[in-house]
Amino acid sequence: MKSRTFTLTSLSCVLVLGLALSAPLQAQESAPEEKPKTEKKAPKYPKRYDTNKDGIITEDEIAAGKAADKAKRDAKRQADLEKYDANSDGKLDKEERAIMKADRDAERETKRLEREAKKQEQAARRAEREAKRQERAAQKAERESKKK
Repeated sequence: MKSRTFTLTSLSCVLVLGLALSAPLQAQESAPEEKPKTEKKAPKYPKRYDTNKDGIITEDEIAAGKAADKAKRDAKRQADLEKYDANSDGKLDKEERAIMKADRDAERETKRLEREAKKQEQAARRAEREAKRQERAAQKAERESKKK
């Protein structure tokens, strides 16, 4: 009887050991593959770069888009230089930049006030439409009460 106990114990040890050794192998097989740390996600490019509108931004479209963005920035810088370079030295000094900033702040404030005025006009039109709707509903109710 002692020998059977030893055999069963030995057999169970072998099974437990086998399961323990196979568990890491199964975990490795079922684990999703990790991307190497050297790979980086491709940067997202603006949809405006997709010039042929096929949903795929090619290298040529990226290059063309970046070139167009750079040209736009350069044109804006040149326009700012022409407008604010008072001493014509080809660069903006501290005072010239301060004037440019003040102008831009004033433009932003003007646009903000215009948006606010537009919102108020829309609210006034909505209120007017609502008042007319209520007036029509009151007239309809009056007509119906006269019929009865």
